[in-house]
Amino acid sequence: MYDRARYAITETCLALTIFHEELSVKVFALFTALLFSKVFHWLCECRVEFIQQDDGANYWHHFRLVSLIVRGALFLNHISLFASFSALRILVDSVVLNSFYLSINLNAS
Repeated sequence: MYDRARYAITETCLALTIFHEELSVKVFALFTALLFSKVFHWLCECRVEFIQQDDGANYWHHFRLVSLIVRGALFLNHISLFASFSALRILVDSVVLNSFYLSINLNAS
């Protein structure tokens, strides 16, 4: 897991150097979500391999695997909704403030 993470972070940082002019908070949030998704995928992959190789795998093992996948999907959904709500809120606030300052400047003239 450590070796995979080390190579994934290195490859992603090298890919980010192509877009160094466009680095922002949004890009770093997406970078973090990408790394989380990769780690979650590796965990699920290892768990599936374990269940396939285990002769005594019962329904409890399958239930735990499915619950892990569902919890990860819900967490990613929660994070993406939070990020989009935050970005929308920042956009709305900046538009409201800009229109407020514009109205003050027009009234002062």
